[in-house]
Amino acid sequence: GHRLGREVLLVGEVHELDVSLHELEQGQEPGADVLLQRAELAAELATRGITANAIRAGVTDTPALRMIPGHEMMIEVTRLRNPGGRLTTPEDIGAAITVFCKKGTDWMTGNVIGVDGGEDVVGFGEAPKG
Repeated sequence: GHRLGREVLLVGEVHELDVSLHELEQGQEPGADVLLQRAELAAELATRGITANAIRAGVTDTPALRMIPGHEMMIEVTRLRNPGGRLTTPEDIGAAITVFCKKGTDWMTGNVIGVDGGEDVVGFGEAPKG
């Protein structure tokens, strides 16, 4: 059965967790460390009944985002391109985290789960068409 408190969740943004296997192996991308941690933790902790997953969050308006030069454009483009027509919120991420704490998720480990309203599917970072 599921045991509460036996989950490890790493949270990163779309651009951090969208890396190729080669980049991951070379450690060339900022998200590579998050992905490696998730993979290593999943393999190491599974024998103890502890799951390890990563949440790939969409663009979220946070103080950290506002420190990035050009964040205003990122927000605008995301609102235009995201199928849901809005940014990811901290509440969206929190709701996804609670899913991993529910009964029946103890076999879910080593995954990267997107919480972005479809942002990754439509290709963040490209100029909107039309």
